[in-house]
Amino acid sequence: MSNPAFFVDGQTEQRSLHNICPGNPIRIIGCNGDNVSIDAIAKRLTTLIKVLNNKYYPIVILIDREGRTDKCEKIAIDLRDALIQYGVKDEILIGVCDRMIENWMLADVTYINSKVKGKNKLGNESLEGTNGKAILKKLIPEYHETSDGVNLLTNANVKSLYERSHSFKTFANLLRPIKCQWLGQIGFEAI
Repeated sequence: MSNPAFFVDGQTEQRSLHNICPGNPIRIIGCNGDNVSIDAIAKRLTTLIKVLNNKYYPIVILIDREGRTDKCEKIAIDLRDALIQYGVKDEILIGVCDRMIENWMLADVTYINSKVKGKNKLGNESLEGTNGKAILKKLIPEYHETSDGVNLLTNANVKSLYERSHSFKTFANLLRPIKCQWLGQIGFEAI
């Protein structure tokens, strides 16, 4: 039976996961941004993971691609390789939002459009890899990451996220073995 611990980029992810996976440890990595190297993230994560003293399984990591030019899959592989190089032996599941967590929120077009006042609504184009935060602020000028962002993500139609965001789908598929009612919306049966 899994008993995961989560490591995430920021407060939006942390607060969202507290709603989605209550009772699990969810720590902010404290090392993110366009100019932060994958190696620096791996060093920080190694320290944070060792503090858990093998009490949690698996270790789930969620970071943003930010402005990095590498694809999400390569970033995840590079981070895993660096963690292994630093001696992490735990089972690690790594998700990389393309480009930031707001891009996942934007994948539920119907829900986002229900929050938009005025005529500027989302169409059906993919917004993966765009500056999701800027798009949300344009659509919802009062958008605040740690309150509105949490609500937008936790109340999103998970099927829409799964169908419209490749980076979300990749991450969700990794999480299949973890009991999660939120992901159950896309038909995942907990093991």
